[in-house]
Amino acid sequence: MNAIRRALTLLLMAIAIGGAPAIAMAPPTTATVSGTVNLIDGVATAITVEVQTGSSSWWTSGLTGSVDANTGAYSISGITPGTYRLLARPRTTDVVGAVAPGVVNNFTLTSGESKTQNFTLTTGGSVSGTVKGPDGNPLAHAGISTPNASSYWENTYSDASGNFTLRGLTTGVTDVSVGKYGTDLVTKKFRGTSVTLGSDTPLGTFRLEAGHAISGVVYNGSSVVGNATVGAFLDPSDASLDGGYASTTSDPVTGAFTLHGLRDSAFRLSVSKSGLMGHSQSVTLSGSDLSEIAMQMSAAGTVTGVVRDETGTPLSGVAVSAWATVSVPGADGQNAYATTNELGAYRLSGLGTGTFRISFNRTSGNYMGAYLTIDVAAGETTSAPDIVMHVGGAISGRITANGAGLANATIQAYRNPWSSTASGNAGYTSTDSDGNYTLNGLASGTFNLTIRAPSSSSAK
Repeated sequence: MNAIRRALTLLLMAIAIGGAPAIAMAPPTTATVSGTVNLIDGVATAITVEVQTGSSSWWTSGLTGSVDANTGAYSISGITPGTYRLLARPRTTDVVGAVAPGVVNNFTLTSGESKTQNFTLTTGGSVSGTVKGPDGNPLAHAGISTPNASSYWENTYSDASGNFTLRGLTTGVTDVSVGKYGTDLVTKKFRGTSVTLGSDTPLGTFRLEAGHAISGVVYNGSSVVGNATVGAFLDPSDASLDGGYASTTSDPVTGAFTLHGLRDSAFRLSVSKSGLMGHSQSVTLSGSDLSEIAMQMSAAGTVTGVVRDETGTPLSGVAVSAWATVSVPGADGQNAYATTNELGAYRLSGLGTGTFRISFNRTSGNYMGAYLTIDVAAGETTSAPDIVMHVGGAISGRITANGAGLANATIQAYRNPWSSTASGNAGYTSTDSDGNYTLNGLASGTFNLTIRAPSSSSAK
């Protein structure tokens, strides 16, 4: 014991005389983005900057940073290396002079990098019009909505005279939906609406016509199921038709549901709830409402597992999808989706008995996709082996037309030779405002690239 004390004393003396021993600090594994948000004109309060993952059809917000009201400065740290979209979002939009959000696509961050990205915001565009009911009279408090920057929805309501103006929109082509929630009026959609910053696009008059309703009860055996998601979809689907979709949640006590505002047509009804097998069935609306529809759910199979990187660290934000290897038209429990949590864990529920192919994809971090095949039994939970996702390679470049960067062009990469079972064999992305792009998560090998100009461009 005395020898140990003498050794500790000598060590402390050495530290006191020579200073503390050097400690090697690990390099940072995350990245930081910072900058300023400048307002040229218009009105905006409580602006935030968001780091988003996803695709052109849907974006998911991750880390956010608040913009200082006095200096316009913001900073976001702790970002996992990868390619993202940045969105500067003003919280005040439905007011006169509301500014439009600022968007930066294909924003790539590497490990330990600190990058600057500034935004300049200006007065957004708007759409306006009038809503009337089936009798031709103005319809108050009708809901008007449109996706803004493909990431969130801007909403407003018609006034007592049926008039509306939806402000703070970005430049581009969008669809505007007009409906009256909770009624059987068919929601109308004004498709292909062009919006320009600082200008208003008049849409004229929307006349909402009466539709029909489908109502019923959700069951699991003889027990009612509350808080289940019930939807109706045109069968076959046709996005160009109004009144072709409705969704709701079953009553938490009685399991009852009502779907409003549907057109005369054939529909596919579907119901889902975590832990139970989803169900779908066909119905037809023809001149009147449908009632007493029984949606029968049943015990489901579940798959659980964990996703890690090459170092064994759990990976969050991994999209996990399961598909039956043998597809049976109209059968229940053939697919499921989940996202890994901060522990890298996922849970796929609502599956039937059979063999499933499960895919794992992460939009940030340059990881190659991964796959496994597993057998599932309804009513049982199956533990899948841990999945390890490996960092892949990347292809980057710039697309130009007539010497200028071409925005919103799409680039697809396919490995040659192609393999449907190997990881990192394909990639898809679009160009930013200056024509730049990066395809991440690719395996080693030779790839064929397919480049397509945006539909609004005359470039070939």
